[in-house]
Amino acid sequence: MAKTKKPKEQPAPEPVKPSEVMKMPSGRVLKSLISSGAKADEQIAEIRGGYGAEVKKGTENQNVHKGALAWLRKLSKMSTSRAAEQLLHFEHGLEVIGLREKLDAQLKLFADSEGAGEDGEDGESASEGDDANVTRFPAAG
Repeated sequence: MAKTKKPKEQPAPEPVKPSEVMKMPSGRVLKSLISSGAKADEQIAEIRGGYGAEVKKGTENQNVHKGALAWLRKLSKMSTSRAAEQLLHFEHGLEVIGLREKLDAQLKLFADSEGAGEDGEDGESASEGDDANVTRFPAAG
């Protein structure tokens, strides 16, 4: 039988640098952008911290509901038509999962407890003092 020749091992090709395939930014540009991004991240964190302090103050002293505020901020960033569409879907979702009826009952309890006496226990009317910025829920019915 004839001897078969073993294929000669060819040296591995040299790896191709990405910059040889297409134009790439210089290292200086990349390092500068990374540094700018890190500085921006620090500034964003400071701004978020300041905003967080404002929200905390609002939740503690001015009856702001943190979750409701987040929804309002999200909706306020949308176009009117998109916000309306989202609200319609939200309302539909409340209906189909059976939450609307439970929420209406809870809102009625809120309204009943608030409407039990326009004067608070200390004789202060609901339109005075800390509750001056509170809007009463309409009674569900």
